[in-house]
Amino acid sequence: MSDNDSKSTKVTAITGVLQLLVLVLGVAALFSTIGAKDAELKEATSDITQLKEITSDLVKAQVLLSAKAGEFDRRLEDILDRLARLESR
Repeated sequence: MSDNDSKSTKVTAITGVLQLLVLVLGVAALFSTIGAKDAELKEATSDITQLKEITSDLVKAQVLLSAKAGEFDRRLEDILDRLARLESR
């Protein structure tokens, strides 16, 4: 009986160690997954920030282009008025 008790104790100890090992591996996998998701979120946040800056620059460029187009139109009208005055002399 002592031999059976010894084997039973060894099997129980080995089972306990294996359960602990599986539990530790499961927790490590969970933290690894959380870390990967965190990295993806940081990358997405960085991309969104860059897109925000690009959009802002595009709006500024559009406003400047509109202002310069208006100025160009005024200059053309001025030139046309001056030509009309010269022709009417």
